[in-house]
Amino acid sequence: MKALYYDSERCVACRNCEVACSMAWKHADTVYQALTAPLLPKTRIFLKGDNTQTVVLSCRHCEVPPCMEACPVDAIEKGDDGIVVIDDGLCIGCRSCSVACPIGIIEPDSRGQIMVKCDLCRNVGGPACVRACPTNALVYGEFSQIMKERRGKA
Repeated sequence: MKALYYDSERCVACRNCEVACSMAWKHADTVYQALTAPLLPKTRIFLKGDNTQTVVLSCRHCEVPPCMEACPVDAIEKGDDGIVVIDDGLCIGCRSCSVACPIGIIEPDSRGQIMVKCDLCRNVGGPACVRACPTNALVYGEFSQIMKERRGKA
């Protein structure tokens, strides 16, 4: 099973993950392009905390997603790859998924019309936040392999 792993000891709170996420969702090649878009990009990963301790919040792609169960129009599905996605063509923006999410990570888009969340950059070759992290605090891959490497048993 693939997962997004966050190592708080390696994070320097540079916020590159948030910038990369915003750029990926706006299909922008530069920060300037992202910031000059008609609607500012909405990040799907969030860095919370202070100068001493931070945590990255992002969709956990639950085994049995409560957001999917709560959606009245079946706009949320879990793919064979384990990634939970929202079909923006079906979403009515009712916010039921946001209420059901155990970490409250699903939010309305920039216009407030549909709900958005991390899909691990499924259609663009993997998480942009991971590629942008200069300290490898964010890693995406097979969870068991990541844990072995982080424990020094690889």
